[in-house]
Amino acid sequence: MPDSAIEVVLRTVDILDRLQIPYVVGGSLASSLVGEARSTADVDLAVILRSHDVAGLVEAVSDSFFVSQAHLDEAINDCGSFNLIDLRSPYKVDVFVLGDDLLDRRQIARRQQVRVAGRQVWITSLEDQVLRKLTWFRLGGEVSERQWRDVVSILAIQGDRVDSDDLDETAALLGLSDLLERARDDATRWP
Repeated sequence: MPDSAIEVVLRTVDILDRLQIPYVVGGSLASSLVGEARSTADVDLAVILRSHDVAGLVEAVSDSFFVSQAHLDEAINDCGSFNLIDLRSPYKVDVFVLGDDLLDRRQIARRQQVRVAGRQVWITSLEDQVLRKLTWFRLGGEVSERQWRDVVSILAIQGDRVDSDDLDETAALLGLSDLLERARDDATRWP
């Protein structure tokens, strides 16, 4: 039987922990843990990865995942992404190499541990999940119902646990205040 997305992420973060590569789970898996649960075909991880980490990472994942060395090298050089394609399931892990922009710095600095299937796993903070998804929503032409629904569900379900002052301040810096206000308005009518 193929692994679930949770099992795939746990195998992946075990490797990253062993190699002492800082990571954070993001995307729809993270938002499903704190907002409305939904299915996903991939797992999103953000990592701090340097050239000297590559050989160890490639060796460590080789029994469980296919990874393109060229894509991995390119992702490090460009602060882009590469895939770990699971050999035992239909899932893939989209790995985003963090750079030095505001959201990238915040994503690791403000990550939070949650218990997933009996294990502690780092996930993107509530505020940074909202900001990341609003950014992707805007970059995608403001048409992704999934991204929008994820944002609204996090705001509605987490309520006062979201640091509104931090969210307002950072949304203003990122030019996302208008979208945040719309999302908050929609959250008052959730679901």
